[in-house]
Amino acid sequence: MEEAKKGKVINLTNINSAPAKDGSGKIFYQFSIVFEDGVSGIMWTTSQDGSPWKVGEEKEYTLEHDSVKNINKIKAVRTGGGGGGYGAKYKKNEKLDCASYSLSYAKDLAVDKVIPKEEILPRAEEFFAWLVAKGGVE
Repeated sequence: MEEAKKGKVINLTNINSAPAKDGSGKIFYQFSIVFEDGVSGIMWTTSQDGSPWKVGEEKEYTLEHDSVKNINKIKAVRTGGGGGGYGAKYKKNEKLDCASYSLSYAKDLAVDKVIPKEEILPRAEEFFAWLVAKGGVE
């Protein structure tokens, strides 16, 4: 992947005959995009109109060449959280994930009658402490 570039969009064309779905059922539309400096490629978005891309706007993007398909993949550079499309990153609450996993595992032991119900919370706390110590959870 190359570093971020900036360019004015001069052409944006939906090139899907049918949109694609990812594993979660989210629908994606494929667009051909051309910038004022001659850079061109394809990009995917969940919006039928090509948002967040618009003809005439200057956008920050990254370009990655797929040598197998001989195409340029273009992705918007995100400057904040949210928004859908490519690149949105969210910081996970690792402690909450570990606590949830620990409680679920302890509950499974009680359901399988490996431990009594009264031991669910103490065991979950033990598992949580172990996960935090081993995994370096923040």
